[in-house]
Amino acid sequence: MNPVNVDGIGKVTEISALVVSCAYCCEAQRAFDDGRINDAWTYIIDAKDWLRVPLSRHAGITELINEEHKSDISRIRRESRKKGIEKYDYSDFILKEYRKKAWKNKAQAVEAINKLLGKYIENNNLPVRVLQVELENGNIAEERQTDFTKYVYGILPSAQQVKIDAKNFRKKT
Repeated sequence: MNPVNVDGIGKVTEISALVVSCAYCCEAQRAFDDGRINDAWTYIIDAKDWLRVPLSRHAGITELINEEHKSDISRIRRESRKKGIEKYDYSDFILKEYRKKAWKNKAQAVEAINKLLGKYIENNNLPVRVLQVELENGNIAEERQTDFTKYVYGILPSAQQVKIDAKNFRKKT
């Protein structure tokens, strides 16, 4: 099968290539229905070859396929990171301790909760990240994480801004 224009001259356009590809698919279906499996596969391969014509004229399609592949990979990595992080998730403990009392500021809360979290993890023998530290003699030692300041700071809610006016301003007594 070859597409031709009105003058009978063979000219391949994107539309004509798609039409030929569809015709090969119809022939493949007919061959399959008649029990001619080998012919059906041959027609399918021909249809695929004709389908490459319009796809080859659009370089963006390859880029789209590559972008989709990259997004799938990044999604898989993100999901596996979440699973790895879950075993080190102490946000419930941190928020519970945060709500127990009123804090002067976020820094005070972070400092106090950091100490409490360290004791909580140590007393319950919970998993923490193991850090590799290079010693002065060049050896590498493994050390359990003991400072959770950044982690606690990231979990705690942001401080709310309060407008100071005559209603909520208290003079020192």
